[in-house]
Amino acid sequence: MSYFEIFKREIIKHSNADNYFDACHEWDEVCIDIADDDEECYCICSHPIKQLITIHNRENGNEVVVGSDCIRKIPGFPNASLYQPSMSNLADLKKNPDDTTIGKNLIELVRIKQLLEEKHIIFLESMRCKRILSPKQESYYAGLKKKIVRLLERC
Repeated sequence: MSYFEIFKREIIKHSNADNYFDACHEWDEVCIDIADDDEECYCICSHPIKQLITIHNRENGNEVVVGSDCIRKIPGFPNASLYQPSMSNLADLKKNPDDTTIGKNLIELVRIKQLLEEKHIIFLESMRCKRILSPKQESYYAGLKKKIVRLLERC
């Protein structure tokens, strides 16, 4: 059985609907996280994953963990295309915050989730192409990086 077939079976199993398309409309994203290097995690499709996306079924309260590939297999799931690049950026931020910038996909995800006020998002967008930051900008940018990591990992 393919990973996709297993994924469909598990989504239906944890949903109230009895078909894949209707079942997919019952789910919302709860939180995202990055697995530690020594941690083994699996998507409901049984594929090993490092990017953990917890989704919640509005109809029955079930929660499951899926990977960034499988989240894109849920028809109409909002912002699914942003997860993989955003989660890669988030993983880099966690491992090496001083040398990692916040990419446009992560900024967009932060905007959509309304994790920061718009003035902070505008600042992040203005920093994307800047090579040299003032000490004040560096401090502010570092603080926003920490805040984004903390807010996105909170479940």
